[in-house]
Amino acid sequence: IELMKFIYCNLDLTKANYSETKKGKVYLQFSIDTTGKPIDLRVMKTPNEDYSKEAIRLVNLMPSWTIATQNGIAIEQQWTLSIVFDNDWKQKHCQ
Repeated sequence: IELMKFIYCNLDLTKANYSETKKGKVYLQFSIDTTGKPIDLRVMKTPNEDYSKEAIRLVNLMPSWTIATQNGIAIEQQWTLSIVFDNDWKQKHCQ
């Protein structure tokens, strides 16, 4: 829930050249390294380049994540994230 709030409170639809007729979803894949930072960020699916750029900006803007551990040792962990570009969705999740 906090991740969604962070994303949608920081989502800048203006930077993404959003319009109500251009709703869409960006799928990202990335790893969280042993320091809690996102690395190896890839756009898996996107409706357009502007949405991709904004989605990447949001992931890079995130505060450090809690690192994954295995047997007490910090490890990288892969994540998949979707970001919906829709003003109604933004308003619903940014409260």
